[in-house]
Amino acid sequence: MGACLVVMGKSGDLDLNFDPELRAWVTPDHVTVAADGRTWIGGGFDRGDGYSTGDLVRLGVNGGVESEPAAGYLNRVSPYILINGLTVFKVNSRPPEPFLLESGGFLVRGESGGWLRISAAGVALGKAFQDRIPGEDIIPQFERAGGLWVIRQRGNGERILERRSSVDGTVDPGFSGASVLPRDVNAAVPAPNGGAWLLAGDVSYPNFYFGFGAPIPKQRIFQLDVNGNPVGLPRVIAVSRDLGLVAGPDGKFRLTYGPDQSSWYYWPSPSSTSYRIEWYSAAGELERAKDFYLSLYNTFTWAESAEGTLVATDGTTKIAGSSQFFVAKTPS
Repeated sequence: MGACLVVMGKSGDLDLNFDPELRAWVTPDHVTVAADGRTWIGGGFDRGDGYSTGDLVRLGVNGGVESEPAAGYLNRVSPYILINGLTVFKVNSRPPEPFLLESGGFLVRGESGGWLRISAAGVALGKAFQDRIPGEDIIPQFERAGGLWVIRQRGNGERILERRSSVDGTVDPGFSGASVLPRDVNAAVPAPNGGAWLLAGDVSYPNFYFGFGAPIPKQRIFQLDVNGNPVGLPRVIAVSRDLGLVAGPDGKFRLTYGPDQSSWYYWPSPSSTSYRIEWYSAAGELERAKDFYLSLYNTFTWAESAEGTLVATDGTTKIAGSSQFFVAKTPS
């Protein structure tokens, strides 16, 4: 049974007046607080017949269910699929989180893979991107000054960057640099002067073939101006590990490194691994870095406060049944 509670911001005491009227066997996947302060809860609301509603509900001031918008999001979805005649439970069947808009509305993923536009009042407004065709995926990255920066993944595997209107989702014709941008975009975050930082390149590498002359994937970090034109030369990063791009304040960004897998398949295999966070300035210069060493197969999550305090968690696998937490202050 999942539960949602609101904490009083001043004293830290629970607000006992907030009592969500959620149905039995609810397992919320995400909780979103909109611009008007109302709470949205979405995820797998299990049913007795083995189905999940995949609901998205808007809560009232004291937690009661006020509305359930977006009909395309509410249809019953079976958590089971057939593979070679066998019924298999879908491990990753949770719906994606809504993408909040500056207007107070948001976008939410529909059953067909497209995005639905929801107003701040919870009214479904139809498709968010009218020009999307079957087989394409449009992934919102960030919004700024009425423009929605997205990655458009086409059926042939190309991942291109686009800027669209936040109001109706149409492509911005002033984004003139789109034709010269890479076609293997992985992530985008805000950069100074209305532009964006872009992470593009290889995202996969061959298993069981690390080291000994194996090709190392290369990703590049671009800076774009407000029209999407590259500024300067890209920074090339060649590592056999997952990379992530995270927005920082005032046009800065963070680069995250997943575990180094270059020696996992050789004897003796390692018993620990490391995660890494690098802090970059608004000019794209490396300011500092920090490594986190964990036991192999542990999980790592982190968040950063406005003053630079880094809260990171190191959790063991569910089989081990234990976890530890630590807080680290980033160097000034």
